[in-house]
Amino acid sequence: MENIKKSVIFFIPIFVWLFYSWFFFEWALNKNTNNYNYFKFLSFSILQGRFDIDCPSETQCHDLVEYKGKYYLYWPWVPAIIFLPFVAIVGTNISDILISSIFGAFNIFLIIILIRQLSLKFNLEIKDAEVILLSLFWGLGTVHFYMSMVGSVWFISQIMAQTFLLSSMILVLVLPDFRGFFLSGLFYSMAVYTKNDLIFSILFIIAIWIFLKKENKNINYHMLIIFLLPFLFFSILNFIYNYIRFENIFENGIKYHKMDFHFKKNYINHGYLSFYYIPYNFLVEVLLPPPFKTEYPFFDYNPEGFGFLWNSPLFFLTIPIFVVYFKKIFKKENKNLNIKTKDMILLTGSFLSLLFISLIIFSIMGTGRVQFASRYSLDYQIF
Repeated sequence: MENIKKSVIFFIPIFVWLFYSWFFFEWALNKNTNNYNYFKFLSFSILQGRFDIDCPSETQCHDLVEYKGKYYLYWPWVPAIIFLPFVAIVGTNISDILISSIFGAFNIFLIIILIRQLSLKFNLEIKDAEVILLSLFWGLGTVHFYMSMVGSVWFISQIMAQTFLLSSMILVLVLPDFRGFFLSGLFYSMAVYTKNDLIFSILFIIAIWIFLKKENKNINYHMLIIFLLPFLFFSILNFIYNYIRFENIFENGIKYHKMDFHFKKNYINHGYLSFYYIPYNFLVEVLLPPPFKTEYPFFDYNPEGFGFLWNSPLFFLTIPIFVVYFKKIFKKENKNLNIKTKDMILLTGSFLSLLFISLIIFSIMGTGRVQFASRYSLDYQIF
């Protein structure tokens, strides 16, 4: 990491982890178990050779899939694989919150590495203090903060997905060879089969590949094929997983979902994914302010959440970047800004990943309730 001292690189994630693990709030680590972490029950079932789970009585099977008298998860399965060794050793009474907090803190470490690598490769000249501040912002100023502290199935999937996505990006930058592209493809596949909408993160990775190809003649199209091989393997596994459960390789269980009554009407009228939901979801997840009040802590709780821009106002600084980017696209840029081709490659990949991931998210039949701010926005905030 050159100028950044190694002690600082490790200190920042540890400092953030003390928040995530509740230590700074309770002066003790939160080792509680969360039975809404259905992934651990799927891990337990896999160890027994099956894919249905025993419904935890405390959850009343909330948000599960019921098919032919058995209960299944509709969430992708990679987090259950990650939980396998924990469940094999400890059982289902593992500390879900502690594990989630560790993954969340590790994400901060990865953010530091990613920012530094992007700065070096693209000559962004991001100062060491700025790297530290940006990583602290990501760790404590976005929805990543509270999502790392809960330990339920909804939040763990997104936290782990970020771990895999960040790892994939870093590996392409650090190891621009066949080995790096294969490992990057492996983590990309894990990210997609943790959160399916992250399939569009490949557009940003392709942008990095295009840049690397311009800089290094050893970078070629075969590396993209190597990158996609793990994804092909994971997709075949997913088809088999779906077929064993529902006799249909394309069925993930959504149509058998025991969904909350809050979503039932929309699902019947418009389905799980529909452009019909975009205006409302965009309003709530991006623009809507939290409900304010005159007493401390001066805002009220809304289970629908509120706009991520209110939770993380630093993202307002991306607005001038969009302005400059589109001016460049339409040949109206200020020559003094010195926007180079490699900058446009990175910005285009980032913009396209942001666009398509957010479109998927805004097309989902719900905003992500129950939540603080907008938890779904975590999937695209990195871009």
